[in-house]
Amino acid sequence: MKLKRFFIVLCTLWGISSGCGDGCRFTDIEWTSEHLIDEYVLVDRINLWNGVDKSKYVELKFIPKKYYPSRELLNEHLRWGFDRPFFRYADVKYQESDVEVFNELSLKHDNVGFSRIKSYDAFADDRGRPTGPCEAIYEYQALSRGIKYIEVTSDRDFNDIKAGCSLRDVVNLRCLSFSAVLKRKVEESMLVISKSLSQFTEEDLEIVGSEVASISFIEKPADSQEYNFTVTITFDDGEVVSDSVQVVF
Repeated sequence: MKLKRFFIVLCTLWGISSGCGDGCRFTDIEWTSEHLIDEYVLVDRINLWNGVDKSKYVELKFIPKKYYPSRELLNEHLRWGFDRPFFRYADVKYQESDVEVFNELSLKHDNVGFSRIKSYDAFADDRGRPTGPCEAIYEYQALSRGIKYIEVTSDRDFNDIKAGCSLRDVVNLRCLSFSAVLKRKVEESMLVISKSLSQFTEEDLEIVGSEVASISFIEKPADSQEYNFTVTITFDDGEVVSDSVQVVF
């Protein structure tokens, strides 16, 4: 609900900037999907961000290179036209071949056989008729490749862990993990996983959400100073991406 209200605020601000003023109206658009995941994303970079206060909570951002939508998601975009802006991305141009990639990944992951009613907010005219979306049309988005391994290191000694050595036992990862849900092992409410990196299994990292991920530290270092942490991710096809962030304890 908080995220939904956040989008409404953004919509209002955008509407004001485009001449809508205080008379902006919104309506809810529903659509049906046969998938749990409605978009896969090919990622070629990551970015670590911990805000202006340089706290010990670090957001892990996956930087998209290519999007692969479901047929249902593509149809929703075609409904409004590609020239309309979206808050998540304003320049994405889907191709029919992108849906083919989505279908291949969905069959591989058993991301089929669902019947889910989804919704998004749209601008409306004075009669309440929708005139165009004011937020991204999707619900769950996942990486198109599985993650084989995640490593975290520091440029300084972290308590008894020497600089450059693995911090997997003292770093916590929070993310969406779809594999167990897609295999019908657990309910959808169990999508969010939060535990130390050393406790993550191969299944946990097989299908990871591309938009909700963060790292934090299970323990604090004895020395209060600046640390430069590097996160390195190895995908299941062997490609490696990494980024560094400064954290002050």
